[in-house]
Amino acid sequence: MGAGGRMLVDGNRVPIEKPPFTLGQIKQA
Repeated sequence: MGAGGRMLVDGNRVPIEKPPFTLGQIKQA
C-alpha cells in the first residue's frame, strides 16, 4: 500500500518509471 500512496504523487508528476497505466489506477482509486 505504501507504493500506492507514492504512485498517486508520481502520477501527478507524470510517472516515468511506470507506464501511463498508473494514471488509470489513480482514477479508479
